[in-house]
Amino acid sequence: FDPRISPHSFPNGIPDDSTTTTTTTTTSKKGGEKIGIVLVDHGSRRESSNEALQTLASIYQQNYFANDNDNDNGDTDMMVVVKAAHMEIAPPSILDVVQDLVENHKVQTIICHPYFLSPGRHVTEDIPQLVQEAQEWAGDSVQITTTDPVGADPQIMAQLIHQVLTPTLQTHGLLLPNSSNNENDASFMEKQKQPLGGIFGDIQRMLEEIEP
Repeated sequence: FDPRISPHSFPNGIPDDSTTTTTTTTTSKKGGEKIGIVLVDHGSRRESSNEALQTLASIYQQNYFANDNDNDNGDTDMMVVVKAAHMEIAPPSILDVVQDLVENHKVQTIICHPYFLSPGRHVTEDIPQLVQEAQEWAGDSVQITTTDPVGADPQIMAQLIHQVLTPTLQTHGLLLPNSSNNENDASFMEKQKQPLGGIFGDIQRMLEEIEP
């Protein structure tokens, strides 16, 4: 009750604030938009090669976005969905996966990542053309971007190569087991604080932009 308002303004009596119904707006704890990530390789006539990319997509989903599966209702509502596509030869194509992400997962943004070691013709011409065709199908309501290929960042590639070679180097006594030449290197630790590059940096920046 506002004492500045005359009681005559309430012919049916002064309202009781204690019985006033309050409407609460519930906002999803996730917030933001859904993102689709498409790992794209060349495609092969060997099924095992194609399955390897599917396995990679599943591992990437599980290791980095698994918590998106859980919500208050126990439903599957992933905010980041990782899929695999092949440029040619084998299904699913880039368009196939884009259609699946838009129609079945309701994503608004799609990041296509060429799973190639170098920016050759497939990365600079063929995949962009296929992505453009997918964009034309999706329309303006969906944003599709393409990152640099996985091999574009030499720092990341050097770390991966060293990780693979470490067991062999240890066998030959060139590295101590469970140790790293970089663990106590101040410059190395400082590098770890720098923004990520390549697909990892693109995804990190996009997730930061939509974080509620």
